[in-house]
This record gives sequence, structure tokens and C-alpha cells, in this order.
Amino acid sequence: MVAGPVRNRLSSPPTVSPRQVEPRTHDGAAGDDATTNKTARSPRRLQRRVFPRAPITELDTAMSAANFYIPTLPGLPADSTLSMYGGHIPSLPSTSQVGATSATSSESDAHLYFFMLKARHIADKERTIFWSVKRRGLHSASAHSLSILYSDDRFNGGPGCSSFDGSMMEVGPLRLEPGSKGTLKEIDSAWNEYANVVFVDQPAGTGYSYVSTNKYVHEMDEAANHVVEFMTRFYTVFPEFQRHDTYLAGESFAGQYIPYIARAILDSARIKTPLKGVLIGNGWIDPYSQYPAYLDFALQSGVIKKGSAAETQVRQAVKECMDALESRGGKLKVKVHTGLCEAILQGITDATVTSVNGLDVCVNNYDVRLTDSYPACGMNWPPDLADITPYLQREDVKKAFHASRHDGGWTECNGGVGSNFWASESVPAVQLLPKLLDEIPVLLFAGDQDLICVSDAWVHRL
Repeated sequence: MVAGPVRNRLSSPPTVSPRQVEPRTHDGAAGDDATTNKTARSPRRLQRRVFPRAPITELDTAMSAANFYIPTLPGLPADSTLSMYGGHIPSLPSTSQVGATSATSSESDAHLYFFMLKARHIADKERTIFWSVKRRGLHSASAHSLSILYSDDRFNGGPGCSSFDGSMMEVGPLRLEPGSKGTLKEIDSAWNEYANVVFVDQPAGTGYSYVSTNKYVHEMDEAANHVVEFMTRFYTVFPEFQRHDTYLAGESFAGQYIPYIARAILDSARIKTPLKGVLIGNGWIDPYSQYPAYLDFALQSGVIKKGSAAETQVRQAVKECMDALESRGGKLKVKVHTGLCEAILQGITDATVTSVNGLDVCVNNYDVRLTDSYPACGMNWPPDLADITPYLQREDVKKAFHASRHDGGWTECNGGVGSNFWASESVPAVQLLPKLLDEIPVLLFAGDQDLICVSDAWVHRL
């Protein structure tokens, strides 16, 4: 059995029609006092809070946009016109903040790393910044600029995987030439065509972010408070961005983070930016619905055969999982992680193991049309990882990204972050969605070949 949840990449393009969940009402600007009369339905710790600013550090006084400007990167074409910024920003909330724990003590030196790509073009009124968001009547960039905070949090036994996966393998404009040992190329149709995109390594300790050893965050609202602190300080460096229409986007386990972060922003008196919506791809949002959906998807997609011994074994794992969840209070008491329920996915992948040329292979959990070596079952995918890891570990690359303060080499996933972040006191993000939908639109999209975060079942149960 795996030690913890393994949520990861948006394995395939969203070939199914994206689902956009409309807000039932929209009571003025995000974070406006008009929303405060409805907070009684949310968990106590999520009610409107005024976050005191943490003490200004020496680093704060030295920060300016010029300090974060990235003129070029090793291997980037000389004629590149990308406008890039990046570096570390403190994310330590005040110890007097609601929900502060040992990870937010004065001994912590939590800093989140960000990599920002400014929009390539300014759109006119007819341009669509995000085609799926356009249905919500999104204004074009000529009227309102758009910023995106992209948090690409994945599982390798827990959260703690870097947003460079998103920026260099998925929605960003940069790719490494395969086998080139560091030659970058630019692609068209990245998310920064008409939007500023900010990729954030969070929680602290993820990717190029850093934090004192044994000071990792443990709960969802704690991680969200770090992001609020980061954004507050980000806006002191880039004050013009605070006026931009802002969206939170991410995939997989970010399906838990994003609703918590959105709620913290809307409840914060410190962030005045207009939060216009959130986008979640292949999200791990509702464990109670998604755990049993593993088997349904595996049967429908032919990953395991109906009537097989594998189906019988996995169905027993589903029963044990659901019995355990019911014994702990059912849907409203389920936690973000339930170790027993991970046996469902493990049973499915184990059932697909075959030998090819003497090598054991299994289904790729992120695209069931593919296979991977066992027991990785997708963790070696996509193949870009083989080039990205050594590139981001190079000292000249770290220096160019303003990431030299990060001690040690870049790793895609930090096991220390993952093993400490079990969110044992946090309710699943699906319980935050009803109130969020009263205030902002939520866009859900998913690849139809993704097994790791089967989404269709829980969406139908909303």
C-alpha cells in the first residue's frame, strides 16, 4: 500500500467538455463586507478575520520589482521577448493570527518562491483571455488586466511538489529540448498569452521555497494563511497587480488548496485585489465521492475487466473504505486523507501489472492509455522530467531564477513537506464550495483519461 495519497499531473488535455459551475449570487466585490452576513455556515476558523501584518524584516525593506527581474535564463533563445520575474517572498504569518501553529512561530523563516511571466499581449474587447471563463462575461485585458496565481500541488506520498511542473511542462511558455542538457524553447498558446501568470511553490519547503527544518505547515488554513501573507507582500513589490482581476488556478491536490486560499483571500481585510474566480483541473476535492469512483472509472475505461478477480478484490477495498468513512461520521466528517482508502487505487494499479521484455509495467495513473514501469505507475511521466530536474538543479540556473537562497538542489517533490502535511483537522474543500459559489465563479475541468483524481462522480453529486 502507498503511504499516502498520490495526486498528480493533469494527464491529458481536457477532452471532455469543461464544467463551469455558476455562482448562485454575487454580492459585490470579492472580500466586500456584503459577504460577512453569510459566514455563519462556514467552519469557525474560516469566518472573517483581520490578519495582523507580521513584523517587517530587513528583506522586506530591500524588495522592489527590479530585484526580482529575470533578464534571461541559461539556454533561453537570445531573441526571447518573455518578461519574467522571480524570487523568494516571506510567507510567515503573524503568530497572533488565528490558527497559528508551531510552523508559524517566530523561529520559522518560511519563504515562498514565485516565477512570474507577464502577458505577451494586451487583448482588445473581442479577445478571450480564458475561453472557459469567457462564458462568465469576463472583461478583456483592455478593460481589466488579469492575473493568475497558479499553484501546482501534487502528491508523492503527500503534497509538496513544485509549480515548475506547471510552468515548464503544462501551461507555461517554456519547454526544454529533449536530451539537449539545457536548451529552452518557447511554445505558443501558453496561459501568459493574454494574462500574467504567477507560479508559486507552496507550501513552504516545496520546490525552490524554503522553511526551517521541522517547521512545515500541517493544515489547510495554515497553508492558506501563508499564501495570504505572500500575496500581501507580493503586492508591496508589484502594487499595480492589486488592481488586476485575479484568478486562482491549479490542478490535482490544488483542488484542496484553492478553495481554502480563495476563502482566506475573501475573508482577509489586507488583500484588496478583486478575486474573480478559481479554476481547478482534475481536482482532488471530495474524497468521499472520489474514492469509490476509482473502481467505476477503472471498469468503464477497461483498466480492469468486469467480473474479474481484480474487480472483486478492489470492490472489497471500496467496501472497507466506505465502512471506515461511515464509522467516522460519514460525508461531513471525512478528512482530506484516509490512508485505508488508498488501497483502492493501489489495488487497481497492481491488477494491471504485466511483464514486457522482462520489465514489469503498469497503467499510467495520469493517462490510462499509457503504461509506466512498476511501481511508478505514472510517477516517471511525463518524460520531460528527465531534462527538467538536472536543469533546475544547476547553480547557474538557480542564480538566474533568483533562487540561490534555497539550500540544496531542486526536487520535484519534497518528501518532508508531504509527510508533514496530512491535514488531519481540515475538512475537505468540497465543504467550502457552496459559500464560495455565492461569491465567485468556479471552473472545473478534467482530462477524460485521468485515473488519479477521477472528477466526474463528485461533480454530478454537487
